[in-house]
Amino acid sequence: MTAMILTGILQRGPLNNNWAVAIAVHLSHMTGMAAPVPHSQRSPMQRNEMQTFLERAEEDGRHVFTFDELSAAFPRESRHTLNESLRRMVAAGLLHRAVRGIYFNDQPRKRYPWLAERIAMAMRPGHFTYITCERALAAWGVMSQACFALTLMTTGRSGVYSVPQYRPLRPPPWCPDLKRDVRFICFTHTSQRPEDIQAKVLADYSLLPFAEPEQAVRDFLRRRPNWFMKLDMEIYEDVVEERRQYRAGLAAVKEAAT
Repeated sequence: MTAMILTGILQRGPLNNNWAVAIAVHLSHMTGMAAPVPHSQRSPMQRNEMQTFLERAEEDGRHVFTFDELSAAFPRESRHTLNESLRRMVAAGLLHRAVRGIYFNDQPRKRYPWLAERIAMAMRPGHFTYITCERALAAWGVMSQACFALTLMTTGRSGVYSVPQYRPLRPPPWCPDLKRDVRFICFTHTSQRPEDIQAKVLADYSLLPFAEPEQAVRDFLRRRPNWFMKLDMEIYEDVVEERRQYRAGLAAVKEAAT
């Protein structure tokens, strides 16, 4: 019986949305399963749904999301309707669009200090990326010029992206010198192997690995060979010596402990 009905429908020509719904309803009656609701007939994402999702994500320490992650969180939305829903959520102030395909929670209950770094990680997933050049040199005091960019080396592709300046926050107690001034994220491709750089970066200074002063200067001069005069080499030598003494002291403590 079902085959005869479907044959009769197909003989009428290409199926439009109404015929597709009719077939789905008939099959649901025959099998006892609920008929799927077409995307065009589904209710759009509501604000409270996004609020609930963001609250649960924040409990898990997540507040930066890719489009694919949001698509998986709201499976009833097609890519087209999800784009429209995300535009509404951005207009409502629940989400902020960082760059194309990446959004972040604009109204979290807790403010996190590493938002730009989290956005950068979402932009280059699966690649080794570390903070270096102007951003690292300014932190080490080797460059006095204000840096409004998060400068990164990555095994991924190069690119410069403008990111929104989210509302300024009080620096966290464990990093009182933290500046909330990132306006650009700058990626520079490197062919260096991650295993060759591991010993030249700090793993616990920031969310992303952070270049030691020697590595930061090396990367900076590789990118801008004519900008040597921007560096305060006297401070650089002092910082390098301080880091050398720190590493030697740390090694001595570890050796004594064993």
